Amino acid sequence: MNFCKAPAGQLAAYFGPNAKFGLLGSIHTREACDAAGGVFLPHVFGWMVHVYPYETDPRKVWAVDDDKGHDNMDHSSMPGMKMD
Repeated sequence: MNFCKAPAGQLAAYFGPNAKFGLLGSIHTREACDAAGGVFLPHVFGWMVHVYPYETDPRKVWAVDDDKGHDNMDHSSMPGMKMD
């Protein structure tokens, strides 16, 4: 997920139904972010921890395998991460 950081003095543009900057903002490209005076970050999230609190087997609470269809993320952004 990308992120356009608001320039100084425009922090209010992160919030509301017409947000311009941030994760929920309307800016999604480097070009648009540059034009708005922001700082574009092409990838703000990487590693993620998934917890399955309703599993009955304690070993599966922190499971990393996909035996129950839990793994629904696109791993292409983390090519060095071995997923098998």
